[in-house]
Parts: sequence; C-alpha cells; structure tokens
Amino acid sequence: MIPKNKRIKDPKLLRELKEELGCCEFCGSPFNLESAHIIAKGMGGAKGPDIRENVVVLCGPARFGAGCHGAEHRGHISKDELRVIVARRENITPDECYKRVRRAMGYDVN
Repeated sequence: MIPKNKRIKDPKLLRELKEELGCCEFCGSPFNLESAHIIAKGMGGAKGPDIRENVVVLCGPARFGAGCHGAEHRGHISKDELRVIVARRENITPDECYKRVRRAMGYDVN
C-alpha cells in the first residue's frame, strides 16, 4: 500500500493572503473575504494543499452560497478561471500553477 502524503496546512498563509490582497480576486469586492482552494481539501480523496498556487481569495460567504466563493461552489466560476487568476498573481503560467499544486500533493509531475 502506498502511503498518502500529509496535506499541507497553513492557516497563517490563508489569513495573510486575505490581508495582503484586501479584495476578492474575481470581482474586486472588499467584503466577506474567504480563502478558497482551487483543488479542494477533499476533492476526489486528494487533499488540496494550503499553498499560494492553490488558494484564491474570494468574497462570500460560501456557506450561504453568496458572493464569488458561493458561485465557485455552484460551478459558475471554473477551476481554470481561478487558476488563471492565481497564476497571474504569482507571475507564472496556469500550467505551472497546476504542476506546483500537484507536486505539493505528492504526484510526480514533469
């Protein structure tokens, strides 16, 4: 049996990104900011890491289906759209963004 990689948890990074950016990365709203994972914490059994390349700041609250975070949960904002936003923020390509997240999850990515 192949052991699972432990999920990278970094609540400090999640807080710092919200403070650093100060607004929703999708619509620009400064209200009800939440950290959203592009590859979710429980998506398909894999654990989405708390790294800059996997986290986008969106307005919410998602638990009420509100704001951009709620729209993302409902599928109105695609993972590809979010990856482009994060890649632009990190000054990398969307493909490199995806690869860094997959590496952090323990996958062998070229």
